[in-house]
Amino acid sequence: MRYDITHQERYSRIQLLLRSLLGMVYLIIPHLLALLLLAVLLLPLAFFAWWAILITGRTPGWYYQYLMGLSRWWQRFLSRALHLADGYPKFGFAAADDAVELEVEQVYIGRGPLLLRSVLGWLYMIPHILFLYFRTIGSCLLIIGAWWSVLLTARYPASWHRFNTATLRWYSRLFLWAGGLLRGFPPLHGRPDREGSASAEVPL
Repeated sequence: MRYDITHQERYSRIQLLLRSLLGMVYLIIPHLLALLLLAVLLLPLAFFAWWAILITGRTPGWYYQYLMGLSRWWQRFLSRALHLADGYPKFGFAAADDAVELEVEQVYIGRGPLLLRSVLGWLYMIPHILFLYFRTIGSCLLIIGAWWSVLLTARYPASWHRFNTATLRWYSRLFLWAGGLLRGFPPLHGRPDREGSASAEVPL
């Protein structure tokens, strides 16, 4: 999985204030309503995809495209709502974005791993949820600090940006794993994936 949010050399104070004061009207409500409706539609699609994988051993292309499109849209929205990138996020599954990259190669997890995740997946997610709980608290504090930094200096500290981007990467990786688009057990961190990492060999 490739996931990144581009760190800008300078950020717009005007956009920061607009998102803070009017973001609920022009950013959060329209995008969140659309995304929540599409997330609800994902439930029956995931049900049919589960049976398709069980019967054929292959992940349907339409399910991969839907889940990836939805995930990219979520990340475009979150990157702006959390002030990690300037600009307005585009609507739609196929919209391009210069600031946010999310790419996952289509793979087939197979029948065995599918059944194993269906029965024990919740158990494997417990450590992630625990670690992410505390990490999210740290990210919230950094977002507040970064807000003031951008307002006063027009700069988002690079180390804070990497930390918050890694938090979103961790959430995204866990979501796509739960959705059946990633092989192996997701690592307990938000760092970028390494080519040929050992975690890719774990069957879950």
